[in-house]
Amino acid sequence: MVSVPQRFAGFRSASSVLADPGLSRTQKKAALLSWREALNRQTPASGKEKANRARILKDIGQALVSLEKSGQASDEWKHRSRRRLNTGG
Repeated sequence: MVSVPQRFAGFRSASSVLADPGLSRTQKKAALLSWREALNRQTPASGKEKANRARILKDIGQALVSLEKSGQASDEWKHRSRRRLNTGG
């Protein structure tokens, strides 16, 4: 019987990866993608494990979307700041 990893690299949830102030955006994305890959490599043995795996995969997917959105907002802010500096306004 193969157990579905409930934790990854000491993180209890995808949101705990996002909340870690010691990780860069790139590191957070890498950790989430690695966790997802580890889950996808394993075949859950029971219905409960399948449900847990599906829940964790959904959480990871939502965290990746959130991370992407925050990156886009940050990139947009940087672009606006540069434009203001270049136009003097």
